[in-house]
Amino acid sequence: MKNIKYKSSTFLNYYSKKRMTWEEYYESEKVILDRIIKKAKDGIDIMDVGCGCGGLGKALSETFDNINSYVGIDYSDKEIEYAKKCNKLNIPYEYRCDDAATFSDEKRYDIVVSFSCIDFNIEVYEMLKNCWDKVKPGGYLVTSIRLTEKESINDISRAYQLLSDTKETCNYVVFNLNDFLKEVMKLKNNPADEIQAYGYWHSPASGTVCEYSQLCMSVFAIRKAYDAQIKKPALVKLELP
Repeated sequence: MKNIKYKSSTFLNYYSKKRMTWEEYYESEKVILDRIIKKAKDGIDIMDVGCGCGGLGKALSETFDNINSYVGIDYSDKEIEYAKKCNKLNIPYEYRCDDAATFSDEKRYDIVVSFSCIDFNIEVYEMLKNCWDKVKPGGYLVTSIRLTEKESINDISRAYQLLSDTKETCNYVVFNLNDFLKEVMKLKNNPADEIQAYGYWHSPASGTVCEYSQLCMSVFAIRKAYDAQIKKPALVKLELP
């Protein structure tokens, strides 16, 4: 099954005006990215899966001096068209229209970022695996994940966000922490050797239907081991409420 290619202009209207500067990103996103970018010594090649209008590339390239290149991927033709026309960066960059669950790329990246994407569509696990595949050994997958202490929900009839202009519904995936960690430990092509996260309680956004009134809005940084045969458990460092 492919992901849904939404017809709504909701995302274009939002991402063409918001999240273009570092200050506009959420605390959880900034804490995790700041930590791993400042730790890196060499120029960083970044892939942004679910890039919207390319705002993260702009924000990172203007904030950090060790960003080497940026590739943004999004399934929305409208957002990619806007990014190509209006969001030119001061580093080598590229925007592509493709499905996060199935896109291919021979290159491997220091950081693959996916904010508000993996947990907003149908092929959650395929997106997670495909993003992981694009991370080089020693690199990171950085992704936002909604957490609950209750059962996981991956059912668009139970949890969704309504797009008001077209009446489409977005899948609104919520993970129990243990369920998400189990999925991370299934990742192949070099396992994870470090998992860190930062998050806080927050209510779901306006227009969201979800049976949970509070969710832990978190960002994970998952490091890919250099050694494909590593046997020891991943180091887990979670700053969660």
